[in-house]
Amino acid sequence: MLEPAGPGAIRLIIRTRGAGEDGPAALALSPLGLVLFEPAHFVMERRMLLGIKERAEAARVPRGREPA
Repeated sequence: MLEPAGPGAIRLIIRTRGAGEDGPAALALSPLGLVLFEPAHFVMERRMLLGIKERAEAARVPRGREPA
């Protein structure tokens, strides 16, 4: 979700949801799962957010140069 955050700024809000405490999601919440899952999840999400940032900044139109 994009939300205005002041003049010339937009905030990106990301919400995630797990599957619950049964099945494969339970492994992700176990101590072993935290050691294996969380670092990989952090790297993946960070790369995704950096990619969004890069594309958003590349698409930015300088003030006063908006298309007619």
